[in-house]
Amino acid sequence: MKAILINLTWRLGGALLGLLIGSGIGFWLGEPLVRALDLSPFAWMSVFVARVVMLPLLALSGAILGAIMIYLRRQWNWAIGLLLSLALGGSLAIHQLQLWAAQPTVEPLGNFARLTYPDQEWGPYDELHYRGERLSFPDPMHQFGISLGVYSQINALITFTLPSAVTAPVFVVNVGDMAHETLFFLVREVDGQATVDFLCRADGKVTATWVDSPLAAVTVPPNAALGRVKLAGQGRWLLLNEYCLFDVETLRGFDKRYNFE
Repeated sequence: MKAILINLTWRLGGALLGLLIGSGIGFWLGEPLVRALDLSPFAWMSVFVARVVMLPLLALSGAILGAIMIYLRRQWNWAIGLLLSLALGGSLAIHQLQLWAAQPTVEPLGNFARLTYPDQEWGPYDELHYRGERLSFPDPMHQFGISLGVYSQINALITFTLPSAVTAPVFVVNVGDMAHETLFFLVREVDGQATVDFLCRADGKVTATWVDSPLAAVTVPPNAALGRVKLAGQGRWLLLNEYCLFDVETLRGFDKRYNFE
């Protein structure tokens, strides 16, 4: 009985150690692995897949291997560790080669930059970076504490003439699935930090119209995506799609359907 308890204790200890190691690998390297293994068809889904699929999978695999390896001979542990390192390193090397092969074009926007990546399979896509770090746009809706989507790929970056009291840069960014639903965000720099504020949820298109400007007919072409849009004219109220009303002076957004911010 004592031998069984000792064996079980060692197994549980090995499983716990493997669980911690697998969880750490999943947390730090989950997204690059998802991209390297092509587990997500869209760039904006890679973070979600990494957290929901890759991290639990690596944590469970680590727990199982830990429970097994705790009683293996040292040479077997070294061999398994070497094979896992080669598999992990090979996947990350593939990811790096993919990144190096697809160098983006960069449009500087103050401390921000719009990066356009070539993609032969899905077409080019844009990302917005701040001081060299990619910005993410989380869907404010949650289920079981998990955001329904964290977007890094942007459909459009809209710039417009700002009031003299507002210091640039300020952008309106559209993200999401243009076949179904998109989201608008306000992006700006505050006290040396990039801030991303959700404005409203919209259908799968991108339009922007001045409500109080003579150039009210100037809009982004319907279903335009993956581009930089410089909106002509100047006004205070900017209508994004059908329901999102954006106040350029106060930098506040309102959904006309519900009449709240």
